[in-house]
Amino acid sequence: MRVLSFSALIVGVILIPTALGLAKIERDRDVSQTERMLVGETEEHGGALDNYFLRARSVVLLTANSPAFANVLAEPGTRAGKVRRQGRNIAEVTHHLHYLEQLYPSSIGEACFIDARGEEFARVVRGKVAAPADLSTAEEQTPFFRPTFALRFGQVHQAEPYVSPDTKEWVVANATLIPQADGRKRAFVHFEVTIESFRRAMGATGSAELRVVDAKTGRVVIDAQHRQAVGARLGVPSDRRFLGLARGARESGVSEVAGRLTAYRRIRSTTGNANRWLVVATARLLDGAHDRLAERGKWGQGAEVHAPEHPPVRVSCQYSTGGRRSHRRSCRRASRPRRGSPPGRPGRPGVRTARPGRAARTVHRRRGS
Repeated sequence: MRVLSFSALIVGVILIPTALGLAKIERDRDVSQTERMLVGETEEHGGALDNYFLRARSVVLLTANSPAFANVLAEPGTRAGKVRRQGRNIAEVTHHLHYLEQLYPSSIGEACFIDARGEEFARVVRGKVAAPADLSTAEEQTPFFRPTFALRFGQVHQAEPYVSPDTKEWVVANATLIPQADGRKRAFVHFEVTIESFRRAMGATGSAELRVVDAKTGRVVIDAQHRQAVGARLGVPSDRRFLGLARGARESGVSEVAGRLTAYRRIRSTTGNANRWLVVATARLLDGAHDRLAERGKWGQGAEVHAPEHPPVRVSCQYSTGGRRSHRRSCRRASRPRRGSPPGRPGRPGVRTARPGRAARTVHRRRGS
């Protein structure tokens, strides 16, 4: 009997590492599939934001190249006089600004035409044309004024998010100089794109949690699952999980943040764009294999290796000896959830060794065999 029990013990010692190894291979395969899924999400939704920035640059450049803006600047007289007269050129400029909001009613809330002194020639807010007396003469204090005049013709400044004084929403300014034959920087056209429209442009997915993280600060600028409310703070200021990721981020990659797999991708960097954003896709909590996996595979301790969405595999082979008691070998493969699984959620697949304090495996043979 002792020889038989010892032989069974040896077999069990061989089977346990094999079972653990197979489970680890399955787990690694599932993790690899999740990584590829997350990378794909960052490419798709990061590309959508790249295109959104690109479209805004194209629109503001096309607008600035309309002859109406240069014609206003070429007119004789002061800015104040031109505004009071409300001549044909000013009327055409106002029409162009108004048309921007008609083209993108849920994206652009304000558009204006500003000279080098920071004084407005025209402004349209939510489709309403500002009266001459309401035009600002202090736009040089805005965050986009100096950076725009620091650019060359044909370049576009896209400011970091700020709260628009006109719409009270979080916005990104887009501004470019009005082309001039003599090369002097006399004025620029500007419009504001809401952060909420960036969130909609990025889109959402059921496969992962999507966010936009500021690569300079690690703060969440956009959360795909939550609207950017007017009057609220930008993004999710309480979410500080991505500080470390932002510090070491390259162009793209996969990392682990707060115990979950996370892929990231930088938004394309262009001249004039002050935003250094990362599109971040994080595995959802339901993907149990991609929470922080604890592998406790030491001899004598219970160890489980989980792989999602597969029937649990439990190897429960134990050895015991005992006088005249017979022995039977039992290595069971369980296809049902483990007891104690939460309602509506299948038991996590795993490979479990013997509990501490027991011999490694139990081998039973029918009495009399």
